[in-house]
Amino acid sequence: DAGLVMVEGEPENVPQEQGTVSSTDPLSGATVKKGSEVEVRLASGKVEVPDVTSTQFEDAKETLESRGFEVPEPSTREAEDEEPGTVLSQTPEADGLADYGSSVTLVIAAEPGPVTVPNVNGHPVEDASTTLREAGFGLTTTTEASDSVPENHVIRTEPGANEPVERGADITIVVSSGPEETQSPTPSESPSPSESPSEEPSEEPSDEPTDEDNAQGNRGPGNNSGGGRGNGGN
Repeated sequence: DAGLVMVEGEPENVPQEQGTVSSTDPLSGATVKKGSEVEVRLASGKVEVPDVTSTQFEDAKETLESRGFEVPEPSTREAEDEEPGTVLSQTPEADGLADYGSSVTLVIAAEPGPVTVPNVNGHPVEDASTTLREAGFGLTTTTEASDSVPENHVIRTEPGANEPVERGADITIVVSSGPEETQSPTPSESPSPSESPSEEPSEEPSDEPTDEDNAQGNRGPGNNSGGGRGNGGN
């Protein structure tokens, strides 16, 4: 017995088990006269919930556990504008009172999943570029001749329309440069006509007897034509 008079004060919302001494007035260790009153305050068993939204999960968990709360595994939700692991919401909400030792559940931003490439085929390249940039993609462009897609319009994208890709991936836009130019054939020089031979080819010898041959034959020695010598006769 220290000879002091204990007076119970108002309960305090501190991170302690309900009914345990949370503070005294005068403070513990102070020198007082014998018979003095000492106000003793007890823990209410209720704790104010801190605001841990917009912080990373590990930091939020540490803050809540330091207040005596349990922190179960968080649920996740996709959030394009938040870094993965950022606390999006909490239950109970911040600044309210919750039982010491109770759970505070958190929802954190998930790692972004794949997204699909918008279909900009056939669009003017300026409009297609705007659409893809607004979707968070990086862009490169290249050109290709096309008979079916007007000049400065999109032939296709690589990766193609509606294909799943990582958020923020680079997309190549293949832009039409119009129909492929065809070159007219160069006219070839006409070959100069070859000169006609100056001499007529000689006729091949004929086996048929000529008139001259026939005449010589008629004048042969055994000929009894009327031009020969007359026979002696009476």
